[in-house]
Amino acid sequence: MFYKNLYIRNPCKISIRNGQIVVSNDEGRHVVPSDEIGAIVIESRAVTVTASFFSICAEHKIVVIFTDEKHMPTSFTLPVSGHSRSSEVAKAQILSTNRLKSRLWRKIVVSKIVNQSDAAGMFNPKLKKRLAVIARRVKMRDSENVEAEAAAVYFKNLFTVPMIRRSDDDIRSAALDYGYAVVRACVARSIVGHGMIPQIGIFHRSGLNPFNLADDLIEPYRPFVDIVVREMDEEGDFDGEDELTTETKGRLIRVLESPTSISGGTERLQSAIDKSAASLKRCFLDGNADDIELPFVPGHNEIVL
Repeated sequence: MFYKNLYIRNPCKISIRNGQIVVSNDEGRHVVPSDEIGAIVIESRAVTVTASFFSICAEHKIVVIFTDEKHMPTSFTLPVSGHSRSSEVAKAQILSTNRLKSRLWRKIVVSKIVNQSDAAGMFNPKLKKRLAVIARRVKMRDSENVEAEAAAVYFKNLFTVPMIRRSDDDIRSAALDYGYAVVRACVARSIVGHGMIPQIGIFHRSGLNPFNLADDLIEPYRPFVDIVVREMDEEGDFDGEDELTTETKGRLIRVLESPTSISGGTERLQSAIDKSAASLKRCFLDGNADDIELPFVPGHNEIVL
């Protein structure tokens, strides 16, 4: 199913009427069916919401994302109850073997680097080949940290004008972080919805991170954000800007609508995330890493991970 994603940037009231989400302001009222929404980003500090709004969002697994004073995503909501077999799934996740997690992490890292290679191939064929070679070197649990090597090569050459990742002075870095945060929230939503515990990761293990598993599963999806930011940079969307504009943020939110290739078919990124989460649940239940379904950039000939 294709979900809509709402971006609320102006003062308004969000309520529920007959099970549908109603957004009201001085300009009028807009009604959106609850079952058609995947994510809502609330940026304005002058938005009023009702308790029934959050209840409906939880019921329909809608992730609600809030931003800070710099308009960067800082928090999001998740449903308390998700999957009918949540206890069984959680137990299987907790008891999963190191071998299973090692194999899963290798598959995730290979998928990420292959997608970085395909993203790079849109503008730099030599970089595509270099990353494809690096992807073949990934071992169980990425014991040689090939992911970091690939990232260093990739980000050094991603843009025409080199970017210093995580620099406060580079708006492209802020754009990447914004897009990643939106995708991460949707990954966390799907993980909880399929009965898994987001704190318990495959590779990420920080005791301070409540979303270790989301930070594992998001990795192959990051290059889809990179592609959009690269295109925006080439089109001059960041020229003369010190911060992200309403238009650029709207385009970054729409990355959830990007086409992806997964399991031999084509899905919107948001639907692909849910398919990946469902397959990860099966991996835990069956103890088989081959069940994992991960995305590829459309046009890529899927490889055996």
